[in-house]
Formats: sequence, structure tokens, C-alpha cells
Amino acid sequence: MLAVRDDRWFVKCNECPVRMDVAPARMPKEHIRMPSGWIDLGDRAHVCPQCAPRWTETLRGRPGLATRIRPRD
Repeated sequence: MLAVRDDRWFVKCNECPVRMDVAPARMPKEHIRMPSGWIDLGDRAHVCPQCAPRWTETLRGRPGLATRIRPRD
């Protein structure tokens, strides 16, 4: 999940307690880039690199399960 807290944008894993600070809050949301290794599951859901291997296997078996909220730049 991508959210603002304490004047900073951060991304939180939906599977575990991992959080990562990604940008200052004054930066527009559309300019924020997802850190490498994180998977965007769509609908504001993200998984961290530690949880990504489990999701990679799931997504291989079910194409179209993950969708992007916005297209890649």
C-alpha cells in the first residue's frame, strides 16, 4: 500500500510488516517510482521482495491476477 505518513510517502507490504520510505510527501503521487523487487498487485496492494517469490509462483499460474493501477512510464 502506498500512503503518506509524517510528511513522507511510504510503501507497505500487504503480506508482512515491511515498510519502505520512498519520497517526500510534497512529491506528486504520479511521480513516485516503486522500489525494485516490489510487486504491484493493483488495488493499492504491494508485496515486498521478501514476499515476492510466493506471489511470483501464484501469478505464473494465474495470468491477469495482478493488474497495475497506472501504466509504466
